[in-house]
Amino acid sequence: MAAAAAAGTSVEALTDAMRTRLAATHVELVDVSGGCGQMFEAVIVSARFAGKPALARHRLANAALAAEIAAVHAWSQKLFTPEEWARRQQLLQQQQQQEGQEGQQQEQGGGGGGA
Repeated sequence: MAAAAAAGTSVEALTDAMRTRLAATHVELVDVSGGCGQMFEAVIVSARFAGKPALARHRLANAALAAEIAAVHAWSQKLFTPEEWARRQQLLQQQQQQEGQEGQQQEQGGGGGGA
């Protein structure tokens, strides 16, 4: 069992570490390795990133998660403050609404408005 744990880590263990060590208010973590726990993509939202440029944020996250990162082959992270995350979500929602409205207009316009 120790060999399996040393070969990678789990989504649950990484998520718990991010929430605890970075005081993350939102975490999205995807194991992109096919389930072996060797490649992860993460979105981490924490107030601890406020006022820090991207490099400082990455250094903070990498230091907090050093043991977990050392156990995996590939690690990709996107780091946001709660305010940045809220703005990003609002923009995505607006884009989705616009796309939905455009789709409805195309359906109505192409559906038989002849004669």
